[in-house]
Amino acid sequence: MPPLLETNRLILRHPREEDLEQAYALGSNPDVMRYIRPDGALDLEGTRDELRYRMEFNRRKLGYWVVETRDTGAFVGWMALRYMDKSTDVEIGFRFGPAHWGNGYATEAGARVLWYGFWELQLPEIFAVAMPANGASIRVLEKLGMHLEGYGMFYDCYCARLSAQRHSFIGKHSGFQL
Repeated sequence: MPPLLETNRLILRHPREEDLEQAYALGSNPDVMRYIRPDGALDLEGTRDELRYRMEFNRRKLGYWVVETRDTGAFVGWMALRYMDKSTDVEIGFRFGPAHWGNGYATEAGARVLWYGFWELQLPEIFAVAMPANGASIRVLEKLGMHLEGYGMFYDCYCARLSAQRHSFIGKHSGFQL
């Protein structure tokens, strides 16, 4: 099971049943989902299924985290470290609510998840995919030290594929506060 992770402003914890309402608000928001699911936002049952899957998946060392603000406990969104679709490559992913965009939360939480993957799990490389039109997410991934590898079909979408290597990430983030 992946551990609880923390940063100066955020807590990344395991998902639980009580997250359904907030997860539904996030997953049913078309602005959030336009770059995640080409077939649109999630309905309540789809959100429930996704939440249960995330809770079950967390019995492994990879997993999903609910991201909350440390000061108020506000639900910010999701972080993931999981296997890519039809692959043994490990990817980082995130989904945050619009009220939390532009606060640096994705970069902060992403750096903590990458640190966990590279330092604690000793993964040599971590990948990410994003639709080319999702410039904000691509900028976050680049701030995290990820580099564009190319483009291809992932999750039935045409996406940019980025990667980061353990040695370069650890060197760049050696002063990261755990």
